[in-house]
Amino acid sequence: MRRLEDQYQIALFQYLAKAYAAEAPWFTHSPNGGLRNVVVATQLKRAGVRRGVPDVMYPRHRGGFAGLAIELKAKGGRPTPEQLAWLDMLAREGWMTAVCVGLDSAIQTVDAYMRMRQAPGWGVGGEGAP
Repeated sequence: MRRLEDQYQIALFQYLAKAYAAEAPWFTHSPNGGLRNVVVATQLKRAGVRRGVPDVMYPRHRGGFAGLAIELKAKGGRPTPEQLAWLDMLAREGWMTAVCVGLDSAIQTVDAYMRMRQAPGWGVGGEGAP
């Protein structure tokens, strides 16, 4: 399951680079999943890696939302309690949140968000993507 989700992640970010080139650098993925040895896992935890952080985050205001957070799943996948807690917290903070099953669902969610009007005054003084 995880391997298919990884393929969806890669395909989504390739889509973002083509469809939203100017905004694509502001989309990010937190590589929380995957197997790691005990030493690396301990280092990441100490460095602030948290369970449940959404797969895709876009911290830019649009349509009255503070940002977009997506938990991406393959067919049959379910969000963990930690993932649901993150999505709930972000929604309470004004983010648009979604659990997307499959690549098409993720693309549709991003497209819907990107069609929303950017909030006035946002993006000023923040020229240059990382």
